[in-house]
Amino acid sequence: MNPLIYNSPLVCFVYIIRGVTDYHYCGITSNLQKRLQQHNEGRTDYKTPHRPFEYVYVKRLFSRKEARYYEKAIKAFGVKRWYTRELLSNRIESSRQIIKALNLPDGIAGTGSPSEQGRTMPAMGS
Repeated sequence: MNPLIYNSPLVCFVYIIRGVTDYHYCGITSNLQKRLQQHNEGRTDYKTPHRPFEYVYVKRLFSRKEARYYEKAIKAFGVKRWYTRELLSNRIESSRQIIKALNLPDGIAGTGSPSEQGRTMPAMGS
């Protein structure tokens, strides 16, 4: 797998990072390595006390619009609550392909767009 495809401006990622205080944050980026470095160096808003961070979820999407929609849905549900529920219900893929391909701190990776997985949005059921 070519890691350069993951840094293409046409590809966006929705990610969830977890800090040492068990703080979970969801965001979007086109460059996972650079974004994690920014979080861990404290070059982002108010999250400094929670450093260092590691990726626990990464999802590749093929448009910024789709990524923003997915991110907003996760944040509306509650980032930690959404992640925990997805993890417990085995809906998060455990292939770790993106995280391994980019030598990112280990975590759990989800890949593909929601439409590729037969879903149009993050599952929001109870």
